[in-house]
Amino acid sequence: MSKQLKPFFLVFTILGGIAFAVFLAVGIFVTPFALIGCALGAIFLAVGIIPLAVISRKAKAREALIADGYRIDAVIRNIEVNNAVTVNMQNPYRIVCEGRDQTGAERVFVSENILQRLPSTLEGEAVTVYVSRQDPQQYYVDVRRFVG
Repeated sequence: MSKQLKPFFLVFTILGGIAFAVFLAVGIFVTPFALIGCALGAIFLAVGIIPLAVISRKAKAREALIADGYRIDAVIRNIEVNNAVTVNMQNPYRIVCEGRDQTGAERVFVSENILQRLPSTLEGEAVTVYVSRQDPQQYYVDVRRFVG
């Protein structure tokens, strides 16, 4: 989901930075309206930078789990609709899978939100889950092969 939102927040960051710089340069010599424009530019800049930082942090954590975490082969049990989240008046999907961790205990893993529709024929297929060695509660369900 973060892949689709990244361009949106990038546009906010660029527009906010440009507006902030222009109104700051003009505002030094002109009117209080330039200061309002400068403030609006700063708001747009913040609206763009904060989500980009969150998306980047999640991507780094995901890559760290893939590189350093231990791998579990899990089986997809269900594809559910996440009714708690709405994007463009649609609810994303999540993959629910089960697998055994290193201790041999059966665990349930839930993927991140997926914006595209998934076929119900995925149930019963194998999926890879990467679990953190330091904190077993942190994991990543690798759904990249199911998502375009």
